[in-house]
Amino acid sequence: MTQPHEPRPSGPAPWWFPATYALHAAEEFWTGETFPVWISRFAGVHFTATAFLWLNGIAMAVMLLAAAGAARGVRWLAVTLATVVAINGTAHLVGSLATWTWSPGVVTGTLLWLPLGLSTLVHARRALPGRTLLGAAALGFAAHAVVSGIVLCST
Repeated sequence: MTQPHEPRPSGPAPWWFPATYALHAAEEFWTGETFPVWISRFAGVHFTATAFLWLNGIAMAVMLLAAAGAARGVRWLAVTLATVVAINGTAHLVGSLATWTWSPGVVTGTLLWLPLGLSTLVHARRALPGRTLLGAAALGFAAHAVVSGIVLCST
């Protein structure tokens, strides 16, 4: 059995993460009232457009590095990315339902990120050892928690 860290080409699949991230960030920034305005209004924070651009620029760089690693065979990185996008897509959907408003990002989060994240996790469940899967998912959860904390602590 191939180990989770051994090189094994995975094709273009990991590159769907940064590609869909570009679409997701565009939806958040250029549609509706924009995500920075929406989250500031509902969470009582002051999350600026500048902070949004910086945070998403850094996150995109990290996602590109993780996708490159996953494409080169570090398969657990795809699980980390899948966890991040599945949580984010779910958060946008829950945020929209809880506020009865449109959370900028809910369309790409629901139509792109939930299917991409969940299908990647289902595939990984069969391809990776349980401890590797859980560790990679925990890293994705932690990464999303850090980003959410930055946003929700904006003043």
